[in-house]
Amino acid sequence: IARNVMSNRQGMTWAEIVGEDNVMSERIGTGNAVRMVASVAGMTAADVDADVTATGGTGGTNAYADAFTSDTSTYMGIPGDIFCLGKDCKVTDGKLAGSWYFSPTSETTYYQRMKDDTSTPGDESQTYEPETLYASYGHWLTFVDGTGWTVNTFATSLSTATPNLAAGTEDNGLADTATYSGSAAGMSVRTMGSGDSKTTDSGAFTADVMLTANFGATPTVRGTIDNFMGDAVGSGWSVSLESATLQAGSEATGVATGSGPNNGVWSAQAYGGGTDARPSGVFGGFTAHFTDGAAAGAFATRKD
Repeated sequence: IARNVMSNRQGMTWAEIVGEDNVMSERIGTGNAVRMVASVAGMTAADVDADVTATGGTGGTNAYADAFTSDTSTYMGIPGDIFCLGKDCKVTDGKLAGSWYFSPTSETTYYQRMKDDTSTPGDESQTYEPETLYASYGHWLTFVDGTGWTVNTFATSLSTATPNLAAGTEDNGLADTATYSGSAAGMSVRTMGSGDSKTTDSGAFTADVMLTANFGATPTVRGTIDNFMGDAVGSGWSVSLESATLQAGSEATGVATGSGPNNGVWSAQAYGGGTDARPSGVFGGFTAHFTDGAAAGAFATRKD
């Protein structure tokens, strides 16, 4: 069964930055793959590719050949290739003129504006960088003969930054606590009725997550998962995520309490931030039991 993958990304793909209505699919040259492209006519040539100049082109005549390609190009900091898809490509008054198109190296990478970018939104001089401070989470099902379906959950982050979980001091100005919010997703079952009218439903769900982290010699995190939405959830379902030791780079576990007679478990791992910063977020997974059902899922949160 395919994974149901979610994330708490805030960035955009190149196509979303350009505007998907401005993106086309073109084959660049005979035998090459079809690629996503968008026109860059009118943009400053030096901002897109320093090798494309008014004195360039075929024989230095300021006329670039059809299917001319340069792989040293960037679109507002996003790497890719620039193409001439016609016989009218020139550089006039420092601007790209004619059938100039750009295609990104990656169509799936997410980008955010760089923190020190002070340009006006929509300005072609904006600069973007790959987004890394996010977590991915989700679930998938596997079927085992004799036992039925099993819910598998996962949560992870690409961030390599190690956050500061130590006690705050007057010197470093780090707060002693921080709150995190985000979403959870997974699978649930719910039983309704009794006797001959008893039914059990199952399905995917989403829910809200709120966490509070306390930093110091033994950093901890606790929180709540509620507002369950799905075809097999109870209207009042809520999970108390009991205090667990918060760790960066490894998983901490704690007790997850629902309304049922048995406790579940939950896990948490801090990500992002850096030496002089608190975690950018916390991700993990959980199982929970209720009087009328059960749930298993994963979550990702960001610092409020």
